[in-house]
Amino acid sequence: MLIAQQKRNENIAEYILYMWQIEDIIRSFNLSMTEIEAKIVSQYKVDESTRVKIKDWYQEIINDMRENGVVNEGHTKMTLSVLGELNFLHTGLMENKKETDYHSAFEKIEVYVNELREKALRKNKNDIEICFDGLYSYLLLKLKNKKINEETSLAFREISQFIAILAAKYKKAFTTN
Repeated sequence: MLIAQQKRNENIAEYILYMWQIEDIIRSFNLSMTEIEAKIVSQYKVDESTRVKIKDWYQEIINDMRENGVVNEGHTKMTLSVLGELNFLHTGLMENKKETDYHSAFEKIEVYVNELREKALRKNKNDIEICFDGLYSYLLLKLKNKKINEETSLAFREISQFIAILAAKYKKAFTTN
């Protein structure tokens, strides 16, 4: 919860990827709040009030996963909603003829997005979902110490740079700081 709040405020792209990790961690505990409390929540060095908030946060995610049928795969309404906002912003930026730098950034990765879409199980995902699915898969490969060729690494560096541009525009558009 604490890290998620920080990431949501600072970098919406990191927030989404972090939340997807949280979903997978919850799945690894079979959505057992007892296990999550024992192995995760208890490790936080915080006061009791904050510990209760953290526990409640995990329980909300578990409830969302159960209610929306994403116990084994898929994502919570919360993260899908943020992805929808990012896609809405992306669409608007692509339609805005003045956003030439943004258009150029997307054109640079469009071939990678199309390649990822071809490999996707659901081909009807929007470009932003495809980018995040790819980035998350890449992150998982790195966490598992899988060998990743230079061409793939380059593609994901470029996709990551594009998503960073989108995240910065999101922050500017949706925050009042």
